[in-house]
Amino acid sequence: MNRTLIVDDSALSLMILTDILKEEYDVVASKDGRDALKIAQECCPDIILLDIVMPMMDGFEVLYELKKMQETNSIPVIFITSLNDPENEEKGLVLGAADYIYKPFSPRVVKARVKNHLDLFIMRKTIEELALVDQLTKISNRRSLDLRAEVEWARALREQTLLSVAIIDIDNFKKYNDYYGHIAGDAVIKSVANTISRSFFRKTDFTARYGGEEFVVLLPSTPHHDGEKLLQKVCSNIENLAIPHEYSSVASVITVSIGGASIIPQVGYEFRNFMDMADKMLYNAKKEGKNRVIWYNE
Repeated sequence: MNRTLIVDDSALSLMILTDILKEEYDVVASKDGRDALKIAQECCPDIILLDIVMPMMDGFEVLYELKKMQETNSIPVIFITSLNDPENEEKGLVLGAADYIYKPFSPRVVKARVKNHLDLFIMRKTIEELALVDQLTKISNRRSLDLRAEVEWARALREQTLLSVAIIDIDNFKKYNDYYGHIAGDAVIKSVANTISRSFFRKTDFTARYGGEEFVVLLPSTPHHDGEKLLQKVCSNIENLAIPHEYSSVASVITVSIGGASIIPQVGYEFRNFMDMADKMLYNAKKEGKNRVIWYNE
C-alpha cells in the first residue's frame, strides 16, 4: 500500500483527508512543518499533501526544505489550500509543487489528483531504475557505477579513508561464446553476476556490470588485505559453480581473473587513475595464468 503524508495544522482537514484516502493508502499525518520534514525523511512517503498556511513554518518553506534533501526531493507534493489566487499558485509551482487541491475538499478530486501524481511518480521511478540497472543481470550498470564512484571517491577524499576497487573478468569468455553459443554465454554472465553480488553483505559495498564479461566491485573503508580476501572468495565461489568450459586454457570450468587496488585518495588523483591501476592488476592476473586475484596497495 502506498504511503501518503498529510501536513495541515487543522485537525478537521487532517480528519477529512485521512477519511478520504485511508481505504487506498497508508496515511501518515502531521500538524507541524518541522515535524513533517522529519517524518518525510524517516518514512519516505510516496506522495505528500501539504497545507500552505501553517504557523512557525509555512508550506512554501517546507517544500523548499523537502526539495533540498536527497531523500525527499523527488517525492511529489500537492498543496492543499484555500488560497485560490495566481500568485500563490505560481510560487508553489516554481518551488516544485506537483499540483494544488483547493478547500473545501471534493473527495473525487482529491482521490483523482493523488492517484494521477502517484502513478506518474511510480512510472518515473521505474524509468530511473531501469536506466541504472543492467537488463541482463539485474545488477547495477556502468552508468550507475559512474554515479556511485563519484560519491564514494569524494567521500574517501574528504574523510581520508581507504577505498578499494576490483575489476572481475571471466576467463576465456570469447571461446565459451564461440563454442557454446551466446544464449549459454548470457546464462554464464547472469550466474557470475549473481555470485559476485551475493558475496558482499555490507550496504556500502557496490557491484556493477562494467560491460561485456567484466564486473566492478567498490568497497569503501576496506583495507587491501580485507579486499583481497573477499575477492579471493569470489574467485573460488565462481569456480565452485562448476559451469563446464572444456575450451578454457585455465580449467575445465568457468573461472575469473581479478585485479584490485586500495588507496586513500589524494588531491590531483582521479577515480579513473584508480581504475587504471586495478585494470593493470587484472592484466597481471591474466598474464600470470588467470583464475587468480592480484592486488595493488600503495
